[in-house]
Amino acid sequence: MMTRQDRWGDNRLTQQDYARARLKDARQAAARLWARGARVEPLAHRSKDAHGSLMALELGRLVLSTLDLGEGETGWHLQPHAGVAVMLRMIRGGVLQLEGQQILLPAGQIALLPPGTRFELILPRGGRQDLALLDGFTDQVPACTVLGTDIAASHHLAFMAGYLLRCAPHPTERANRLRDEMILALRDVIDDLLLKRQQPAETDFERFGFLVNASLARSDLTVTDIASGMGISVRQLQRLVAAHGTSFRHFVHQRRLELAQEIIASAPHQLRVSEVAYRCGFRDPNYFSRAYARHWGTPPSQGSRTC
Repeated sequence: MMTRQDRWGDNRLTQQDYARARLKDARQAAARLWARGARVEPLAHRSKDAHGSLMALELGRLVLSTLDLGEGETGWHLQPHAGVAVMLRMIRGGVLQLEGQQILLPAGQIALLPPGTRFELILPRGGRQDLALLDGFTDQVPACTVLGTDIAASHHLAFMAGYLLRCAPHPTERANRLRDEMILALRDVIDDLLLKRQQPAETDFERFGFLVNASLARSDLTVTDIASGMGISVRQLQRLVAAHGTSFRHFVHQRRLELAQEIIASAPHQLRVSEVAYRCGFRDPNYFSRAYARHWGTPPSQGSRTC
């Protein structure tokens, strides 16, 4: 019988990037990766695209993956092993089938499934999905839960998952630290769930903010990416944002600076200014330092190492 240690092995950092692989290859690679923590059976797949991509990061008991399958319907049946929970997000939304129960997962939101939960994942419109296998972290989750935007820790959780994937590879020490921060954020989410906090109905602007928060590590984030995630046109999104007295560019810039302040204030150790900049989606640390100082009145180096 395969033990948990056999399944996950020692803590190690690996990265797989199947950029523009054949669609069939990307799907098969994802199934092999997920087989570390679940039994995987692919469902029917219909796509207009010839290529797909998979990026995956393995950090001991945490496996993160981002799979992009373009347009078309796709899906999987997964049976996680005992003690393995699943966290997932579909950028264009999707459907979860759980023992006869159907749960609609809004675009960009995160679903957290208790260990061993058997489910079918269906993406009617294809697109990108993020899926994490978590061994031994979420034993207290009582049921499948869609995390609402009023759970602050879910923003950090989505950000950390995106950063771990898109900014890899990391030196092992830094990657392990990022993993630990993500696990702490996940525990915050569980605490919120156990308190049974009421989640108000989500507005379109709140969903817009959630998707932006989940994508701040991407320096190439565009209005088209967020509009696609919400299932609306770019023009509709621009009108939505303008109705709240801001613009897409200004909103993203503001959130990046707020996130930078949160990271610096909450870090248990000093961080390099360049590391904070990259984690918040800034390409140029010097530009980040000037923007941070203009906005907050103090340079980021006062709370971080300057090199």
